[in-house]
Amino acid sequence: MPSFRACFIAGPVLAAGGLVSLLAASACGGGTANPAASDAGPDVTSGPGSDGAPPGSDGGGAPAPDSGVSCPPPDADSGVYGAENPASGTVSGPDVACTFCNAGASVFVESYATFPTMTYLDLQDGTFVFTSPTTASDARVSGIVQIAAAAPGTYTSSDPTNCGSVSLSYVLPVPPGVDCGDGSILGPTCPPGCGSACSGFGCSPCAPNPPEGFYLAQGGATCFEETEPAVGSWSITLTSVEPYAGDAGLAQGRVNYVAHGSLTAQLVGGDAPDGGDSPATLTLAF
Repeated sequence: MPSFRACFIAGPVLAAGGLVSLLAASACGGGTANPAASDAGPDVTSGPGSDGAPPGSDGGGAPAPDSGVSCPPPDADSGVYGAENPASGTVSGPDVACTFCNAGASVFVESYATFPTMTYLDLQDGTFVFTSPTTASDARVSGIVQIAAAAPGTYTSSDPTNCGSVSLSYVLPVPPGVDCGDGSILGPTCPPGCGSACSGFGCSPCAPNPPEGFYLAQGGATCFEETEPAVGSWSITLTSVEPYAGDAGLAQGRVNYVAHGSLTAQLVGGDAPDGGDSPATLTLAF
């Protein structure tokens, strides 16, 4: 998943609570931290960023849990820097199976002018290998879920004070026989399997629109004054959360941490356009 920072936005339920965001992409660029307090809502488009520290540098504390996936150490091009720890995991179900390695995981706390202080666990970058469907590409494991604190403990979607979602998405090849024309057909009405981008200046020519797969686990509590239906379930365990020494002397408003832990999610979904209710289990450790 070009430079990628996408997530589900979930708002505060507990004034003293925090948010844990989960984001892993098959191809991502690094972000830059903005330590200043903001009037805007939660923004995970900027992660902890790189401070020149070696890939996968760990500030100490408890060792990372074992994900069961054998991964090579992150190299200089992996996008794992500073406070981030390498994350790895699996997704398995009747219709989907993959592993992923070296997604950078870190915790940061950010202050806002109009929202309670929030805590995020950010996952980014990573390499995916699919065994089903074998033609899947551009995979993403992403999400943002609210928990009570940036501290060791287990936080679940069944707790009515927790909310948010975790998902897996991927792109499939354009099916045979899709014909979008020679570029002379403009949107918004396109042939089957084709799409067009439209704006106030009109629509672009119809082009193949690859189908996607999507699986979701979502808590049923209220986030940002909106209640989403419960889908599947998720459980996050933080085993170690420690201040990141590289933050010493930075402006107040944002604090990074070195974190270890794991996540298990019971996802529900399938391939678009029908979606579906096929189950899948996502596990990851960082």
